[in-house]
Amino acid sequence: KMTVAHLWFDNRIEEIDTAAIQDPAISFDTGNITWKNLARVGILCNNAEFDPNTAGHPVMLRKTIGDPTENALLRCVESIEGDVQVFRQMHKKLVHIPFSPETKIQVSVHECADFQTNGYLSCMIGSPDMLLQRCTTALVDGVERRIDQDYKNAYYYAINQMAGLGETVVALADARLPPQKFPPGFRFNN
Repeated sequence: KMTVAHLWFDNRIEEIDTAAIQDPAISFDTGNITWKNLARVGILCNNAEFDPNTAGHPVMLRKTIGDPTENALLRCVESIEGDVQVFRQMHKKLVHIPFSPETKIQVSVHECADFQTNGYLSCMIGSPDMLLQRCTTALVDGVERRIDQDYKNAYYYAINQMAGLGETVVALADARLPPQKFPPGFRFNN
C-alpha cells in the first residue's frame, strides 16, 4: 500500500510516520500555511474515497477506492487534518481532468466560498517537471515568491533526495483563476 512518507515545502523535507495506523507523528506544524495549501490540493484534486464499510477503523487501515497515489494522499490528509469529506463539500468540484500519461498531470477546478471575488480555485497534481513548467510562483513560508533558479535548484535537490529513497514523487499546485476571465457561472470544458 502506497503512503506519503515525506513532503517538501518551505524548503524543507518533512516526515510522516508511515507505520502509524492513526494520528501519525509528523515533523511539521499542522497550522503552517503552506501545509494547509498542500493538504487542500491533495484532497480536492483527488477522486479517491474511503470504503464506507470501513468507517470507524483507523485511517491507515481503512479500505480506499481509487488510484494508489490518490489513496495515499487521501489517507495522509485525513490522518492529519480530519474529515476530508466535509472539506470537499465546502469546495464544490466543477471540473476534473483525469491524469493523462501525455500531460502527466490531473487538474480540477473548484468553487470556494469566496470564488465570486477571488476567483475559482484550480488544483493540479502530477509530475514534478510538468508542474514546475506550468508555475511562475511558489508558496514558501506563507509568502508567494517568484520561481527563480535558486528555487528550481532547491526543488530538484529535494525531488532527487526523495526519489533516492525509492519514493514516488508527485508535485501539487494551485492557482486562483482571475474572475475577469472566469466570472461566476463560467462554463468550463472537460
